[in-house]
Amino acid sequence: MLLFFLPACCVLFGRSFAQSDRAEKCYGDSYTLPFRYSPPLFKDKLYFTPSTGGSRRLVLDKGKPVDPRFKISYGSVEFTDLRYSDAGTFSTEISYINYHRDVISLKIADCSTKTVKYYGDSYSFDVPRQAEYLEYASLQSPDQTTVLWNRTDPSVSNGGRGKLRYSSWRFTQLTPGDNGYYNLRAKDNRLVSRFRITVKENEVYYDVMVNDKLLINNPSTNSLWSVDFTPKGDSEPIALVREGRLILSQWDTMAFGDRTSVVIEGIEIAPVELTEAGTYVFRDSNGYQAQTAFVSVKYEPTPTFVYVAIIAGVIFGVLVIYCCMRKCCCKKSSKRSAAQPAMHYHDQSQPEHPSYSAAPAAPSYSAAPAAPGYSPAAPSYCPAPAARSYSPARVGPSHSAAPAESFSYSPLNPTDPNTSVACPAGQRAMISAGLGTNFLSSDPQPTFDPKGLAFSSAPLSSETNFSYVYNSAKLNFISEVH
Repeated sequence: MLLFFLPACCVLFGRSFAQSDRAEKCYGDSYTLPFRYSPPLFKDKLYFTPSTGGSRRLVLDKGKPVDPRFKISYGSVEFTDLRYSDAGTFSTEISYINYHRDVISLKIADCSTKTVKYYGDSYSFDVPRQAEYLEYASLQSPDQTTVLWNRTDPSVSNGGRGKLRYSSWRFTQLTPGDNGYYNLRAKDNRLVSRFRITVKENEVYYDVMVNDKLLINNPSTNSLWSVDFTPKGDSEPIALVREGRLILSQWDTMAFGDRTSVVIEGIEIAPVELTEAGTYVFRDSNGYQAQTAFVSVKYEPTPTFVYVAIIAGVIFGVLVIYCCMRKCCCKKSSKRSAAQPAMHYHDQSQPEHPSYSAAPAAPSYSAAPAAPGYSPAAPSYCPAPAARSYSPARVGPSHSAAPAESFSYSPLNPTDPNTSVACPAGQRAMISAGLGTNFLSSDPQPTFDPKGLAFSSAPLSSETNFSYVYNSAKLNFISEVH
Protein backbone atom coordinates (compact mmCIF):
# COMPACT_ATOMS: atom_id res chain seq x y z
CA MET A 1 0.00 0.00 0.00
CA LEU A 2 2.80 2.45 0.94
CA LEU A 3 4.68 1.63 -2.24
CA PHE A 4 1.62 2.64 -4.26
CA PHE A 5 1.02 5.87 -2.27
CA LEU A 6 4.53 7.31 -2.68
CA PRO A 7 4.56 7.26 -6.50
CA ALA A 8 1.11 8.83 -6.49
CA CYS A 9 2.37 11.68 -4.31
CA CYS A 10 5.28 12.22 -6.62
CA VAL A 11 2.94 12.49 -9.58
CA LEU A 12 0.53 14.83 -7.80
CA PHE A 13 3.01 17.09 -6.04
CA GLY A 14 6.13 16.63 -8.17
CA ARG A 15 5.47 19.84 -10.08
CA SER A 16 4.93 21.77 -6.84
CA PHE A 17 8.13 20.37 -5.36
CA ALA A 18 10.06 21.56 -8.39
CA GLN A 19 8.70 25.11 -8.11
CA SER A 20 10.53 27.42 -5.60
CA ASP A 21 10.54 31.21 -5.80
CA ARG A 22 13.76 33.19 -5.20
CA ALA A 23 13.73 36.82 -4.16
CA GLU A 24 16.32 39.40 -3.10
CA LYS A 25 15.40 42.61 -1.35
CA CYS A 26 17.20 45.54 0.22
CA TYR A 27 17.40 46.12 3.89
CA GLY A 28 14.35 48.08 5.06
CA ASP A 29 12.27 47.30 1.97
CA SER A 30 9.06 45.25 1.79
CA TYR A 31 8.46 41.93 0.07
CA THR A 32 5.14 40.81 -1.39
CA LEU A 33 4.59 37.05 -1.43
CA PRO A 34 3.36 35.33 -4.59
CA PHE A 35 -0.40 35.43 -5.20
CA ARG A 36 -0.92 31.68 -4.59
CA TYR A 37 0.10 32.19 -0.96
CA SER A 38 -2.45 34.93 -0.38
CA PRO A 39 -5.96 34.54 1.01
CA PRO A 40 -8.50 33.37 0.14
CA LEU A 41 -6.58 30.87 -2.06
CA PHE A 42 -4.04 29.87 0.53
CA LYS A 43 -5.56 28.44 3.68
CA ASP A 44 -2.61 26.40 4.97
CA LYS A 45 0.21 27.27 7.32
CA LEU A 46 3.29 29.16 6.18
CA TYR A 47 6.57 28.76 8.06
CA PHE A 48 9.83 30.67 7.93
CA THR A 49 13.35 29.33 8.68
CA PRO A 50 16.11 31.97 8.97
CA SER A 51 19.33 31.33 7.06
CA THR A 52 21.40 32.21 10.14
CA GLY A 53 20.45 28.83 11.60
CA GLY A 54 17.52 29.79 13.83
CA SER A 55 14.47 27.62 14.48
CA ARG A 56 11.50 27.42 12.18
CA ARG A 57 8.56 29.64 13.15
CA LEU A 58 5.01 30.10 12.00
CA VAL A 59 4.23 33.38 10.21
CA LEU A 60 0.78 32.66 8.60
CA ASP A 61 -1.94 30.44 9.92
CA LYS A 62 -4.83 29.91 7.51
CA GLY A 63 -4.56 33.41 6.11
CA LYS A 64 -3.97 35.15 9.45
CA PRO A 65 -0.64 36.84 10.27
CA VAL A 66 1.32 35.65 13.28
CA ASP A 67 4.20 38.19 12.79
CA PRO A 68 2.93 41.80 12.97
CA ARG A 69 5.22 42.83 10.12
CA PHE A 70 3.07 40.80 7.70
CA LYS A 71 0.35 42.99 6.24
CA ILE A 72 -2.49 40.98 4.75
CA SER A 73 -5.06 42.30 2.33
CA TYR A 74 -7.39 40.64 -0.13
CA GLY A 75 -5.16 38.76 -2.57
CA SER A 76 -1.87 40.12 -1.10
CA VAL A 77 0.57 39.35 1.70
CA GLU A 78 3.32 41.94 2.28
CA PHE A 79 6.36 41.40 4.46
CA THR A 80 7.46 44.89 5.65
CA ASP A 81 10.58 46.43 7.20
CA LEU A 82 12.94 43.72 6.10
CA ARG A 83 16.06 43.13 8.15
CA TYR A 84 19.13 40.98 7.81
CA SER A 85 17.54 38.43 10.11
CA ASP A 86 14.68 38.05 7.60
CA ALA A 87 16.89 36.29 5.10
CA GLY A 88 15.83 32.64 4.91
CA THR A 89 13.31 30.14 3.49
CA PHE A 90 9.47 30.02 3.55
CA SER A 91 7.89 26.60 3.60
CA THR A 92 4.48 24.95 3.72
CA GLU A 93 3.41 21.80 5.58
CA ILE A 94 1.85 18.70 4.09
CA SER A 95 0.04 17.47 7.14
CA TYR A 96 -0.95 14.00 6.00
CA ILE A 97 2.68 13.06 5.29
CA ASN A 98 4.27 15.43 7.86
CA TYR A 99 6.53 17.08 5.31
CA HIS A 100 7.66 20.73 4.89
CA ARG A 101 8.21 21.92 1.37
CA ASP A 102 10.33 25.02 0.70
CA VAL A 103 8.48 27.42 -1.51
CA ILE A 104 10.32 30.79 -1.24
CA SER A 105 13.99 31.70 -0.73
CA LEU A 106 14.55 35.27 0.40
CA LYS A 107 17.86 37.18 0.55
CA ILE A 108 18.47 40.60 2.13
CA ALA A 109 21.01 42.89 0.49
CA ASP A 110 22.76 45.95 1.85
CA CYS A 111 21.64 48.81 -0.35
CA SER A 112 22.85 51.59 1.90
CA THR A 113 24.97 54.54 0.78
CA LYS A 114 28.50 53.54 1.72
CA THR A 115 31.05 56.08 2.85
CA VAL A 116 34.66 55.47 3.86
CA LYS A 117 36.39 58.08 5.98
CA TYR A 118 39.57 58.33 8.01
CA TYR A 119 40.16 59.14 11.63
CA GLY A 120 39.59 62.83 12.33
CA ASP A 121 37.67 63.54 9.14
CA SER A 122 34.33 65.34 9.02
CA TYR A 123 31.18 64.11 7.29
CA SER A 124 27.54 65.10 6.85
CA PHE A 125 24.39 63.78 5.12
CA ASP A 126 21.01 65.38 4.37
CA VAL A 127 17.93 64.76 6.50
CA PRO A 128 14.77 64.85 4.33
CA ARG A 129 11.53 66.40 5.52
CA GLN A 130 9.63 63.09 5.73
CA ALA A 131 12.24 61.68 8.13
CA GLU A 132 11.00 61.62 11.71
CA TYR A 133 13.91 60.02 13.48
CA LEU A 134 17.45 58.78 13.00
CA GLU A 135 18.62 55.46 14.33
CA TYR A 136 22.08 53.93 14.57
CA ALA A 137 23.18 50.29 14.31
CA SER A 138 26.71 48.97 14.63
CA LEU A 139 28.37 46.94 11.93
CA GLN A 140 28.52 43.90 14.19
CA SER A 141 24.80 44.03 15.13
CA PRO A 142 22.96 45.77 12.28
CA ASP A 143 19.52 44.79 13.56
CA GLN A 144 19.99 46.32 17.00
CA THR A 145 19.28 50.00 16.62
CA THR A 146 19.54 53.05 18.84
CA VAL A 147 17.64 56.28 18.25
CA LEU A 148 19.98 59.26 17.84
CA TRP A 149 17.43 61.90 16.98
CA ASN A 150 13.63 62.31 16.99
CA ARG A 151 11.99 65.24 15.30
CA THR A 152 8.94 65.37 17.60
CA ASP A 153 10.63 64.31 20.83
CA PRO A 154 14.16 65.69 21.32
CA SER A 155 14.38 64.13 24.77
CA VAL A 156 14.87 60.67 23.29
CA SER A 157 17.89 61.79 21.33
CA ASN A 158 21.11 60.02 22.14
CA GLY A 159 23.95 62.39 21.32
CA GLY A 160 27.58 61.63 20.83
CA ARG A 161 27.55 60.74 17.14
CA GLY A 162 27.09 63.97 15.28
CA LYS A 163 24.51 66.74 15.51
CA LEU A 164 21.63 68.01 13.45
CA ARG A 165 22.49 71.40 11.98
CA TYR A 166 19.86 72.99 9.79
CA SER A 167 18.83 70.15 7.46
CA SER A 168 21.90 67.89 7.71
CA TRP A 169 23.48 65.55 10.18
CA ARG A 170 27.13 66.49 10.72
CA PHE A 171 30.15 64.74 12.20
CA THR A 172 32.98 67.08 13.16
CA GLN A 173 35.65 64.49 13.93
CA LEU A 174 35.02 60.88 13.03
CA THR A 175 36.47 58.00 15.01
CA PRO A 176 36.17 54.22 14.58
CA GLY A 177 33.41 54.43 17.19
CA ASP A 178 31.24 56.08 14.53
CA ASN A 179 31.39 53.04 12.26
CA GLY A 180 27.93 51.66 11.52
CA TYR A 181 24.56 52.20 9.84
CA TYR A 182 22.46 55.35 10.07
CA ASN A 183 18.80 54.88 9.18
CA LEU A 184 16.33 57.69 8.58
CA ARG A 185 12.74 56.53 9.01
CA ALA A 186 9.33 58.06 8.48
CA LYS A 187 6.41 58.05 10.91
CA ASP A 188 5.21 54.64 9.76
CA ASN A 189 8.67 53.20 10.38
CA ARG A 190 9.31 53.07 6.69
CA LEU A 191 12.95 53.41 5.78
CA VAL A 192 13.60 56.71 4.01
CA SER A 193 17.37 56.54 3.56
CA ARG A 194 20.26 54.51 4.91
CA PHE A 195 23.97 55.34 5.26
CA ARG A 196 26.90 53.15 6.14
CA ILE A 197 29.97 54.91 7.53
CA THR A 198 33.34 53.17 7.84
CA VAL A 199 36.14 55.01 9.63
CA LYS A 200 39.65 53.71 9.06
CA GLU A 201 42.90 54.54 10.74
CA ASN A 202 45.38 56.73 8.97
CA GLU A 203 48.42 55.05 7.44
CA VAL A 204 51.72 56.87 7.10
CA TYR A 205 55.03 55.61 5.79
CA TYR A 206 58.53 56.73 6.75
CA ASP A 207 61.69 55.77 4.90
CA VAL A 208 64.79 56.87 6.77
CA MET A 209 68.49 56.10 6.74
CA VAL A 210 70.57 54.93 9.66
CA ASN A 211 71.73 57.82 11.90
CA ASP A 212 69.02 60.14 10.54
CA LYS A 213 66.45 61.98 12.68
CA LEU A 214 62.88 60.62 12.66
CA LEU A 215 59.71 62.40 13.83
CA ILE A 216 56.52 60.31 13.78
CA ASN A 217 53.66 62.82 13.87
CA ASN A 218 50.59 62.32 16.05
CA PRO A 219 47.18 62.02 14.33
CA SER A 220 46.22 65.26 16.08
CA THR A 221 47.43 67.41 18.94
CA ASN A 222 44.21 67.50 20.98
CA SER A 223 44.55 64.09 22.58
CA LEU A 224 46.93 62.04 24.68
CA TRP A 225 48.01 59.10 22.59
CA SER A 226 49.11 55.61 23.43
CA VAL A 227 51.58 53.97 21.08
CA ASP A 228 52.45 50.31 20.62
CA PHE A 229 55.54 49.32 18.65
CA THR A 230 55.91 46.03 16.81
CA PRO A 231 59.46 45.44 15.54
CA LYS A 232 59.95 44.28 12.00
CA GLY A 233 59.70 40.52 11.76
CA ASP A 234 58.02 40.23 15.18
CA SER A 235 54.36 39.81 16.11
CA GLU A 236 54.40 40.84 19.77
CA PRO A 237 53.87 44.59 20.31
CA ILE A 238 55.84 46.63 22.83
CA ALA A 239 54.13 49.32 24.90
CA LEU A 240 56.05 52.48 24.03
CA VAL A 241 53.80 55.40 25.10
CA ARG A 242 50.79 55.51 27.39
CA GLU A 243 48.62 58.66 27.44
CA GLY A 244 51.46 60.84 26.25
CA ARG A 245 54.15 59.42 28.53
CA LEU A 246 57.09 57.34 27.45
CA ILE A 247 57.17 54.02 29.29
CA LEU A 248 59.96 51.56 28.66
CA SER A 249 60.98 48.42 30.45
CA GLN A 250 64.60 47.71 31.24
CA TRP A 251 65.04 45.76 28.01
CA ASP A 252 63.28 48.43 25.97
CA THR A 253 65.47 51.11 27.55
CA MET A 254 68.55 49.19 26.47
CA ALA A 255 67.13 48.91 22.95
CA PHE A 256 65.94 52.50 22.55
CA GLY A 257 68.21 54.25 25.06
CA ASP A 258 68.02 58.03 25.14
CA ARG A 259 67.29 58.23 21.44
CA THR A 260 63.48 58.20 21.85
CA SER A 261 61.48 61.10 23.30
CA VAL A 262 57.87 62.30 23.27
CA VAL A 263 57.32 65.81 21.93
CA ILE A 264 54.20 67.84 21.15
CA GLU A 265 54.23 66.85 17.49
CA GLY A 266 54.75 63.14 18.13
CA ILE A 267 57.59 60.71 18.80
CA GLU A 268 61.15 61.76 18.01
CA ILE A 269 63.95 59.24 17.47
CA ALA A 270 67.49 60.47 16.90
CA PRO A 271 69.67 58.92 15.71
CA VAL A 272 67.75 56.12 14.04
CA GLU A 273 69.05 52.57 14.14
CA LEU A 274 67.96 49.41 12.38
CA THR A 275 66.04 48.30 15.49
CA GLU A 276 63.51 51.14 14.97
CA ALA A 277 62.10 49.51 11.82
CA GLY A 278 58.56 48.25 12.34
CA THR A 279 54.97 49.35 12.97
CA TYR A 280 53.82 52.10 15.37
CA VAL A 281 50.10 52.02 16.27
CA PHE A 282 48.50 55.15 17.79
CA ARG A 283 45.35 54.81 19.91
CA ASP A 284 43.19 57.47 21.52
CA SER A 285 41.90 57.54 25.08
CA ASN A 286 38.94 55.32 24.09
CA GLY A 287 41.21 52.68 22.63
CA TYR A 288 40.29 53.38 19.02
CA GLN A 289 43.07 52.90 16.53
CA ALA A 290 43.75 56.27 14.94
CA GLN A 291 46.98 55.84 13.02
CA THR A 292 49.46 53.21 11.92
CA ALA A 293 52.99 54.33 11.04
CA PHE A 294 55.20 52.02 9.00
CA VAL A 295 58.87 52.81 9.49
CA SER A 296 61.49 51.43 7.13
CA VAL A 297 65.14 51.96 8.07
CA LYS A 298 67.73 51.54 5.34
CA TYR A 299 71.44 51.12 5.64
CA GLU A 300 73.34 52.07 2.50
CA PRO A 301 77.01 51.10 2.60
CA THR A 302 79.55 53.43 1.07
CA PRO A 303 80.21 52.49 -2.57
CA THR A 304 83.59 51.00 -3.46
CA PHE A 305 84.45 53.82 -5.83
CA VAL A 306 84.33 56.28 -2.91
CA TYR A 307 87.13 54.40 -1.13
CA VAL A 308 89.10 54.19 -4.38
CA ALA A 309 88.69 57.93 -4.92
CA ILE A 310 89.83 58.68 -1.36
CA ILE A 311 92.94 56.51 -1.71
CA ALA A 312 93.75 58.02 -5.10
CA GLY A 313 93.33 61.51 -3.66
CA VAL A 314 95.67 60.75 -0.76
CA ILE A 315 98.33 59.34 -3.11
CA PHE A 316 98.02 62.33 -5.43
CA GLY A 317 98.31 64.73 -2.51
CA VAL A 318 101.45 62.99 -1.22
CA LEU A 319 103.02 63.15 -4.69
CA VAL A 320 102.21 66.86 -5.04
CA ILE A 321 103.70 67.65 -1.63
CA TYR A 322 106.81 65.61 -2.42
CA CYS A 323 107.33 67.37 -5.75
CA CYS A 324 106.86 70.81 -4.19
CA MET A 325 109.32 70.09 -1.39
CA ARG A 326 111.90 68.73 -3.84
CA LYS A 327 111.57 71.78 -6.07
CA CYS A 328 112.00 74.14 -3.11
CA CYS A 329 115.08 72.28 -1.91
CA CYS A 330 116.65 72.47 -5.38
CA LYS A 331 116.07 76.23 -5.55
CA LYS A 332 117.64 76.78 -2.13
CA SER A 333 120.66 74.64 -3.06
CA SER A 334 121.24 76.58 -6.32
CA LYS A 335 120.99 79.92 -4.52
CA ARG A 336 123.46 78.79 -1.86
CA SER A 337 125.94 77.66 -4.52
CA ALA A 338 125.63 80.94 -6.43
CA ALA A 339 126.19 83.04 -3.30
CA GLN A 340 129.31 81.15 -2.10
CA PRO A 341 132.54 83.18 -2.90
CA ALA A 342 135.38 81.59 -4.85
CA MET A 343 138.45 80.65 -2.76
CA HIS A 344 141.95 80.39 -4.31
CA TYR A 345 144.80 78.84 -2.37
CA HIS A 346 148.13 78.64 -4.18
CA ASP A 347 150.09 77.15 -1.35
CA GLN A 348 148.45 74.89 1.18
CA SER A 349 151.53 75.12 3.42
CA GLN A 350 151.05 78.85 3.95
CA PRO A 351 148.64 80.34 6.49
CA GLU A 352 145.08 80.39 5.31
CA HIS A 353 143.70 83.85 4.56
CA PRO A 354 140.49 84.90 2.79
CA SER A 355 140.77 85.10 -0.93
CA TYR A 356 138.62 87.45 -2.92
CA SER A 357 137.78 87.07 -6.54
CA ALA A 358 138.32 90.17 -8.60
CA ALA A 359 135.54 91.45 -10.81
CA PRO A 360 136.67 91.96 -13.42
CA ALA A 361 140.00 90.09 -13.15
CA ALA A 362 143.18 92.20 -13.61
CA PRO A 363 145.17 91.48 -16.71
CA SER A 364 148.24 89.34 -16.27
CA TYR A 365 151.46 90.29 -18.01
CA SER A 366 154.41 88.12 -18.81
CA ALA A 367 158.02 89.20 -19.10
CA ALA A 368 159.42 90.77 -22.28
CA PRO A 369 160.32 88.46 -25.09
CA ALA A 370 163.78 86.99 -24.83
CA ALA A 371 166.54 88.34 -26.95
CA PRO A 372 167.51 86.53 -30.08
CA GLY A 373 169.71 83.63 -29.44
CA TYR A 374 168.63 83.34 -25.81
CA SER A 375 167.40 80.01 -24.68
CA PRO A 376 165.22 80.46 -21.60
CA ALA A 377 165.46 78.02 -18.86
CA ALA A 378 162.50 76.17 -17.45
CA PRO A 379 160.39 78.43 -15.34
CA SER A 380 160.99 78.22 -11.67
CA TYR A 381 158.61 80.57 -9.94
CA CYS A 382 157.92 80.81 -6.27
CA PRO A 383 154.38 81.48 -5.22
CA ALA A 384 153.85 84.96 -4.00
CA PRO A 385 153.28 85.12 -0.29
CA ALA A 386 149.56 84.98 0.41
CA ALA A 387 148.63 85.81 -3.12
CA ARG A 388 145.40 87.69 -3.23
CA SER A 389 143.47 89.46 -5.90
CA TYR A 390 141.31 92.47 -4.98
CA SER A 391 138.22 93.86 -6.53
CA PRO A 392 138.04 97.63 -6.17
CA ALA A 393 134.36 97.76 -7.21
CA ARG A 394 132.74 95.22 -4.85
CA VAL A 395 133.24 93.95 -1.35
CA GLY A 396 132.46 90.45 -0.21
CA PRO A 397 129.23 89.78 1.68
CA SER A 398 130.92 89.22 5.05
CA HIS A 399 134.23 91.09 4.77
CA SER A 400 134.99 94.77 4.75
CA ALA A 401 137.40 96.15 2.16
CA ALA A 402 141.01 96.30 3.36
CA PRO A 403 143.30 99.18 2.39
CA ALA A 404 144.59 98.64 -1.10
CA GLU A 405 148.17 97.53 -1.23
CA SER A 406 150.52 99.41 -3.53
CA PHE A 407 152.49 97.33 -5.95
CA SER A 408 155.29 98.57 -8.14
CA TYR A 409 156.84 96.50 -10.84
CA SER A 410 160.46 96.87 -11.97
CA PRO A 411 161.38 95.01 -15.10
CA LEU A 412 164.24 92.60 -14.78
CA ASN A 413 166.84 92.34 -17.39
CA PRO A 414 166.73 88.87 -18.69
CA THR A 415 170.17 89.21 -20.19
CA ASP A 416 171.76 89.94 -16.86
CA PRO A 417 173.35 86.74 -15.69
CA ASN A 418 173.54 87.97 -12.16
CA THR A 419 169.78 88.24 -11.83
CA SER A 420 168.22 85.17 -10.29
CA VAL A 421 165.26 84.22 -8.18
CA ALA A 422 165.63 81.51 -5.63
CA CYS A 423 162.81 79.59 -3.99
CA PRO A 424 162.86 77.29 -1.07
CA ALA A 425 163.43 73.72 -2.03
CA GLY A 426 160.03 72.49 -0.73
CA GLN A 427 158.10 75.18 -2.51
CA ARG A 428 160.03 74.67 -5.73
CA ALA A 429 159.23 71.00 -5.68
CA MET A 430 155.55 71.66 -5.03
CA ILE A 431 155.34 74.19 -7.82
CA SER A 432 157.23 72.00 -10.24
CA ALA A 433 154.88 69.08 -9.57
CA GLY A 434 151.56 70.96 -9.49
CA LEU A 435 151.85 73.94 -11.88
CA GLY A 436 152.44 74.15 -15.54
CA THR A 437 154.87 76.45 -17.35
CA ASN A 438 152.20 78.96 -18.31
CA PHE A 439 150.46 79.18 -14.96
CA LEU A 440 151.33 82.85 -14.25
CA SER A 441 151.60 84.10 -17.82
CA SER A 442 148.95 84.93 -20.30
CA ASP A 443 151.41 85.69 -23.11
CA PRO A 444 152.13 83.04 -25.68
CA GLN A 445 155.84 83.99 -25.73
CA PRO A 446 158.44 81.94 -23.92
CA THR A 447 158.96 82.80 -20.26
CA PHE A 448 162.23 83.21 -18.45
CA ASP A 449 163.62 82.41 -15.04
CA PRO A 450 165.30 85.48 -13.54
CA LYS A 451 168.38 84.74 -11.45
CA GLY A 452 170.23 86.72 -8.92
CA LEU A 453 167.26 87.38 -6.66
CA ALA A 454 167.13 85.66 -3.35
CA PHE A 455 164.07 85.43 -1.09
CA SER A 456 163.90 84.41 2.45
CA SER A 457 162.54 80.98 3.02
CA ALA A 458 160.55 82.19 5.94
CA PRO A 459 156.80 82.24 5.33
CA LEU A 460 155.42 85.54 4.24
CA SER A 461 152.44 87.10 5.88
CA SER A 462 149.75 89.22 4.35
CA GLU A 463 150.55 91.82 6.97
CA THR A 464 154.13 92.42 5.74
CA ASN A 465 154.65 96.01 4.63
CA PHE A 466 156.94 96.02 1.64
CA SER A 467 156.50 96.59 -2.05
CA TYR A 468 157.06 94.14 -4.74
CA VAL A 469 159.20 95.49 -7.59
CA TYR A 470 158.79 93.99 -10.96
CA ASN A 471 160.16 95.63 -14.12
CA SER A 472 159.04 94.73 -17.57
CA ALA A 473 159.37 96.34 -20.95
CA LYS A 474 155.66 95.74 -21.63
CA LEU A 475 154.61 97.46 -18.41
CA ASN A 476 156.80 100.40 -19.14
CA PHE A 477 155.31 100.62 -22.57
CA ILE A 478 151.74 100.52 -21.19
CA SER A 479 152.51 103.11 -18.52
CA GLU A 480 153.99 105.42 -21.18
CA VAL A 481 150.85 105.07 -23.29
CA HIS A 482 148.58 105.91 -20.35
